[in-house]
Amino acid sequence: MPLDDYLDGLVIRRRTLRLRAVTPVEIPAFSGALWHAVLGPALKKVACPAPRGTCGACQRRPGCPYPIVMEAAPGDGGPAPMAGLARIPGPLVLDAGPWRTRRFEPGEEFTAAFALAGHDGALIEAVTRALAVAAEEGLGRSRGRARCEGYTHEEWPCPPGARGEGATVILRLLTPLRLVRRGAVLTTFDLVALTRDLSLRVAALGHYHGGLPWPAPWPEVAAEAAAARAQPMRLRWIDASRFSARQRRRITLGGLVGEVALDGVGPTLRRLLEAGTVLHGGKGASMGFGQLALAPMARAERKGT
Repeated sequence: MPLDDYLDGLVIRRRTLRLRAVTPVEIPAFSGALWHAVLGPALKKVACPAPRGTCGACQRRPGCPYPIVMEAAPGDGGPAPMAGLARIPGPLVLDAGPWRTRRFEPGEEFTAAFALAGHDGALIEAVTRALAVAAEEGLGRSRGRARCEGYTHEEWPCPPGARGEGATVILRLLTPLRLVRRGAVLTTFDLVALTRDLSLRVAALGHYHGGLPWPAPWPEVAAEAAAARAQPMRLRWIDASRFSARQRRRITLGGLVGEVALDGVGPTLRRLLEAGTVLHGGKGASMGFGQLALAPMARAERKGT
């Protein structure tokens, strides 16, 4: 199945919750880790029909939002490349921008945004309720409380790419992009590695959460990535840490932020990169890592590269 057709069949739902601080609320730079940490317990609270305190005996029914979002697994297996793995990319993508610490006083408004890939329309309602409950009960070390006053909703297949050969664009890495190649974390930008990661991510989300067949490799997008030229602009490496309740330890993660000028971007690669602006790329995407943005290159930027 061509990449364009696959992306046209992958439904993405995105919501931005409008929150108002009740007590002072502190949001760390790595806001995705905060929302991810409070989402799991809140999901169990709003979605589990079992009496409170008996979740340990849960049989993890297929329709339960908690394992779908927090512990996505391939299910019954099959011939797909990820069928033998214990975990697969989950359908949730948290917005972690802007990457800076923020504080909101009582009465001030702020937002929390996320996207969900797949055909399960009920799942977004459970995540929305869970995030609202988590905000009401308290966020972060200070347990700052906020109430949800509504949300905006978008629903679309991944946006269609602009046509035309040889386009030059600016790829902005809004949150740390953490790519791995041959088991090693890349500390420099690698367009081929990003393309490979995004292709696998799109395939997994479409197959396991969107009911689409596992696609054959997309050789055209790999060829376009190999032919394109990448010029780093204002790139830097930053570290972030989060506490893993499952591993019971603090984990340090890092990735690249900044801008890269991409020249010779073909239409298929452009479409894949635009999908990455919605679905993110690299490791930690569900917690907001790898949040991308695309913009045309201005003349002044073009002369300076």
